Amino acid sequence: MFLFLIIGYLIFSAGMYFVFPKAGVDAWKGLVPGLNLYEMAGIVGRKKTHAWWMLFPIVNIFIFSALVIDLARSFGRHSFLHHFLAVVFAPFYSLWLGLDPKNKYNGPIPVSYTHLCWELMMLSIRLPKTIHQVQSMECLYWKYGRQSW
Repeated sequence: MFLFLIIGYLIFSAGMYFVFPKAGVDAWKGLVPGLNLYEMAGIVGRKKTHAWWMLFPIVNIFIFSALVIDLARSFGRHSFLHHFLAVVFAPFYSLWLGLDPKNKYNGPIPVSYTHLCWELMMLSIRLPKTIHQVQSMECLYWKYGRQSW
């Protein structure tokens, strides 16, 4: 599991290495852990200090999801499919954004927290549930019956 996360982060960093020059940031900053998220927060239109939230467990999942969705939006990718791919396949999506010459950086996006929260909520509803969530829902179903849903 740990090896899987390391390989995923290395692929993500390689993607940032190619994305940053499109946004006018030095490419080497994409390879430095922590600094790449700090710079990514800046190019998507958030405060750079927003990256500090990545240090908090559980919160970092939502912050990272918001950052990669904003990164997709900064490159003009506004569809739900692109946002889904950016969250679920973030390492490969960032690599694709950086390597595909058709992807152009459009600048930082105005962040609407209401829209972003709505989109993250819809993403969590549409994604296939994990085994734990499915089991929790089944427990609620058997405990309260179908009418409580």
